[in-house]
Amino acid sequence: MAMTHDYLDLLDEKIAISPANSEEELQAAKVIAELMERHDVEASVEEFSAPVVSGLVSPLLAAASLVGMVLVGVGVLPLTLIGFVLAVAPAAISVLRLFGRAPRLAFGPQAQSQNVVAVHRATGPLVTKGSRTIVIAAHYDTPHENFLYASPVAPPL
Repeated sequence: MAMTHDYLDLLDEKIAISPANSEEELQAAKVIAELMERHDVEASVEEFSAPVVSGLVSPLLAAASLVGMVLVGVGVLPLTLIGFVLAVAPAAISVLRLFGRAPRLAFGPQAQSQNVVAVHRATGPLVTKGSRTIVIAAHYDTPHENFLYASPVAPPL
């Protein structure tokens, strides 16, 4: 366990804050890949793209539903109809998302990011029968600090 602590201290020294889609994130990936390759694992940096505002879908659905409920209570027929649609559509999409059937609601620009994936093959003279390949994935980007991405009431542990 002491060796793991030493590696964590080393990573803490070499990797600064690295927000997604930044040069710092790419440098962090390279540092982690180098460290993994020093220990005889096949490390690779795998790039992917993801929507920049993907974390905003749930808050936007909730806001649209709230606006819809307020408009339903106004009492003017055209506003009531618009409010009904604004209240029911996000609720239906949320129920579909709950059961895994929702349409993909990604919008906005795409951000480039990467993960470090390493594979340790069960080979060599010290390998016993039944040893398996080990796959290690590193997640190292810094989360967004935005009130819409995380709840101030119940922050993650």
